[in-house]
Amino acid sequence: MHSALLRHTIAGFFSSLLGFWLPDIVWHAIRGSQFGGRDADGITALLPLSFFGACILVHRFQGSYVWAAYDGSVMALLIATVVALIISIARVTRQSGEDR
Repeated sequence: MHSALLRHTIAGFFSSLLGFWLPDIVWHAIRGSQFGGRDADGITALLPLSFFGACILVHRFQGSYVWAAYDGSVMALLIATVVALIISIARVTRQSGEDR
């Protein structure tokens, strides 16, 4: 029983590391002091996709990846991310229209 829990914990750690933190760190390292609003918009789109991809990868290697904890927390995170992305796109579109 404990080994299954340990495997799930380790799988969750590595999917979080590979899917969320690693792309964010690499993006910030590449952009450095030139990091700006468009980079934040890009990360907003990239991180949920890369995290989802990492979860799928872990699932394939492990066989039965347990999605986030309880009571729909993954779905709430996905909804919040999509809403933030829509707001970000709307803001950029509005700013582009004002610059013309």
